[in-house]
Amino acid sequence: MERKEVNLTEVISSAWMLISSDRAAASEITFACQEISEGRVYGSYQQLEQVFVNFLQNAMRAIKKADESNGQIQISVRQEEGKQGWVIAEIHDNGCGIDSKVLPHIFEPFYSKDPQGLGLGLSIVHGIVKEHGGHIAFVSDLGQGTTIILRLPKYKAEAK
Repeated sequence: MERKEVNLTEVISSAWMLISSDRAAASEITFACQEISEGRVYGSYQQLEQVFVNFLQNAMRAIKKADESNGQIQISVRQEEGKQGWVIAEIHDNGCGIDSKVLPHIFEPFYSKDPQGLGLGLSIVHGIVKEHGGHIAFVSDLGQGTTIILRLPKYKAEAK
């Protein structure tokens, strides 16, 4: 995959456009993406889009499973300054949440608590994020929704 300078907020908007074509599911969800500070990373646009499509689809399923009539997905993108310099995307939903017993296994291939899931989505996402030099963390409680914290190295002109 071709790697180049990528605006993470554009990737997120594109991913939402792809999955929100399911109007029935998307119509009951309020989606907001806020760029707090410029979120440019060095990576593959298509692969990063796949990451966010997966995160957003999982959030939509969790909201539906929680039978939440006021579903919300909120994303913020910001830079974290420091020696390394990270771009951080936080994806929060008010869905059903993830059981603490399940969290240690979510990146394992073929592990799924969803009867319709194959258990490959987060495993693939984890591989893509690691390949980009990033990290993923989940903060979740049953019945309280989930926050995904994605950290990717920020774009530096010399990173090419």
